[in-house]
Amino acid sequence: MSAVNAKVADPHAPQTFRRTTTIVWSVFITALAVAVAIFMCTGLAGHGFLPAFAPFALASPLVAFAVLSGWWPHVLVADDAVTVRNSFATYRIPYPALKDFREARIGLFVMLHDGGKVPVTAYASGSSGKAFGHKKMVAQLIAAIEDRMSLAGKQDDATVVRTIETRNIVISVCTVVLAAGVLWGAIATY
Repeated sequence: MSAVNAKVADPHAPQTFRRTTTIVWSVFITALAVAVAIFMCTGLAGHGFLPAFAPFALASPLVAFAVLSGWWPHVLVADDAVTVRNSFATYRIPYPALKDFREARIGLFVMLHDGGKVPVTAYASGSSGKAFGHKKMVAQLIAAIEDRMSLAGKQDDATVVRTIETRNIVISVCTVVLAAGVLWGAIATY
């Protein structure tokens, strides 16, 4: 199911939507990266700390990518707005600013009245869209948004707010820097 908390007791509580298949994929990639790092670490254990730690440092950008591109993206549907959380940016879209939804080959876009569009990376489909029923999940998300829009009162504010996810950018950069530094140290001390 695409909605994480679709059956909430309070009808005014925000609903969180994310694709289950994306979460499973990010867990799989994380587990694979950690397993390969453990396997490689056992062969390098006798060569010092940095060579033994290098596989984990090299796996960290892959784990960060899996979490930030698979686990983190989601959509919050509230009474007054839709919040789209992508890997590196969050968009708060009040209902008066929302014009339409457009499904493209690569996923879903929220079309805005001012001509802009917001990508919804939580529902990016790619070539696996038909295999995993992403169209059905997109339909559930759109239905939930349209239900909340019909219940929303008159709103004057139609300003879309974009916030950069600085934390996620810092995590990404730090894992790459950590991997490069540990790899350099491992090569130098091997």
